[in-house]
Amino acid sequence: MTGARTHYLLVIVAALGCLGLGYLALGERTALARANLDLETAQTISRRKVSNLRGELAAAREAQNRAEGQAAQLKQATAARGNPSAGDGIRTIHQSDIARDHPEYAAILARQNRRNMLQRYGAGLAALNLPPDKLAKMKDLLVEQSAAQQDVAAAAQAAGLKPGSPEYGTAMKEAMDDVNRQMTDLLGQDSAVTMRTLQATASIQNSVQYMLAPDLIDAGIPLSPGQNDALILAVGSVRAAAFGKQTPPGYYNADPSTGLSASDSQMLAAAAQVLSPEQLGVAKADLIMQNQQSAILQPYFKNNPGRGVSIEP
Repeated sequence: MTGARTHYLLVIVAALGCLGLGYLALGERTALARANLDLETAQTISRRKVSNLRGELAAAREAQNRAEGQAAQLKQATAARGNPSAGDGIRTIHQSDIARDHPEYAAILARQNRRNMLQRYGAGLAALNLPPDKLAKMKDLLVEQSAAQQDVAAAAQAAGLKPGSPEYGTAMKEAMDDVNRQMTDLLGQDSAVTMRTLQATASIQNSVQYMLAPDLIDAGIPLSPGQNDALILAVGSVRAAAFGKQTPPGYYNADPSTGLSASDSQMLAAAAQVLSPEQLGVAKADLIMQNQQSAILQPYFKNNPGRGVSIEP
């Protein structure tokens, strides 16, 4: 009996041992499966991170390419602004080309040129005291002269001729010869003097309109309509008398002690016949300031010989 019990006990112990080993093996398998799952999860996460990083890298490269492209465009635009010949994308259209494509535009352009001519020469033309028929003809010739100058300028630009060059001057003279001949026939032998007077009055009219008149309005002592035309003619006659004549040395140079030139003093003397003392004081101050401005700006133009100077805000 004792041997049989011992045998049963050994069987039970062996069974329990096998059962324990089975549980141990099952635990190891479970742990291994969990480890494999954790590894797969980690790999999946890593792959996602790598994919995200690749996407972010591609986006960064694209942004960099865009930035480099924009920088190149900005550099090209800057170079174009610094070099006018590089082009700025602005299309140039000549009025003569528009008139060629649209014949009705010629009448519109002629009206605009006539307005500009009257605005420029209005006071001088009135002072010529021409008969109505000759006055009308003179206006037509001035408009024709302006149109011819515009046509020559456009043609010269297209041909690469620079203003001031001998070729440009020759082309302009040839275009003006016929108009000048008609003006001489209309005005007589004194046509050259008359044209100098018109040019001088046009210059003075511009100064009065855009400089003196606003300053007088600001001072509360505006020009009357009669004063405006009389001032232009009086000062214009002084300016015209100096054109084409030998003037004394320093005639146009301002005296440091007064701020005025001999030319300024003569123009003020003519203006005194038209203006009140208060108005004359404003005109004198304007001339002094103009001379100061010229003295300040002159070195900038001298330091850039043969080239244009653009003064901007």
